[in-house]
Amino acid sequence: MIQPTQLAAKVITQAQEKKESLTDNAMTSIFKEALLKNDWLQDNRNICLLEDGLAWVENRLYIPASQKMDLMKRFHNSKIAGHFGFVNTMHLIKRQFWWPSLKKDIENYVARRRN
Repeated sequence: MIQPTQLAAKVITQAQEKKESLTDNAMTSIFKEALLKNDWLQDNRNICLLEDGLAWVENRLYIPASQKMDLMKRFHNSKIAGHFGFVNTMHLIKRQFWWPSLKKDIENYVARRRN
């Protein structure tokens, strides 16, 4: 357990803090398993930081294709979010997460919900 004096002395960058909170997520084990089978990630290791079995692109957690739909649903459909439109949903997701075609996928997801 960290003592209050130790806590005050501990300096954590914003990116590190974000990584710590995201890696505590219950979805972490699902992400790790999906990453092992991910062709895109295997082909693009040069732009990813692999840390504790997770992949990071520009300090954002890489989301495997198998998890994109669930993530978009959680951010767009949550009661707190209030069914945000495309721009707000994209902004919320893009702050912490990354995957190829993120913008297009979110735009399509929100458009399907409108119809």
